[in-house]
Amino acid sequence: MLLSPEGTETFAVFDVSTSLASLTAGTAGVAGFNDLGTGAQFGSLSITAVSPNTVDITLNALGLAYLNSLGGGTAALGGALTTLAKSGNELVFNGAASGQTRQLLLTTSGITPVPEPASLASVALGLAGLGLLRRARRAPATSAKTK
Repeated sequence: MLLSPEGTETFAVFDVSTSLASLTAGTAGVAGFNDLGTGAQFGSLSITAVSPNTVDITLNALGLAYLNSLGGGTAALGGALTTLAKSGNELVFNGAASGQTRQLLLTTSGITPVPEPASLASVALGLAGLGLLRRARRAPATSAKTK
């Protein structure tokens, strides 16, 4: 799984601003390639030579917010080794036969959706407003007495 003189490398997952169509068509060029390993970091994992072929990367709050913002749509995520020494060969996820593809399987099992604080505040304000409106309608009309 890993070939590194350091014995461990950090693999990080990033947001991607390059269009998915350009990435899958192979027309994104060098800028698209560079985009895959830069930007907002969504999570990371330390990988060693004995790491399993399947790795679990826990996404941070930014990564989860990004996925939630898609509303079930398609996402493009990039990845890079962020601890490269830039000397010698350093590989991760290597050893696949030429006919095999590497893929990221995004598993969301065991995740309970949590409402955003802003959404909860909006609901609370709405309920409070309805309560005040209802109270104002119930209150008897009072008039000022004059002498």
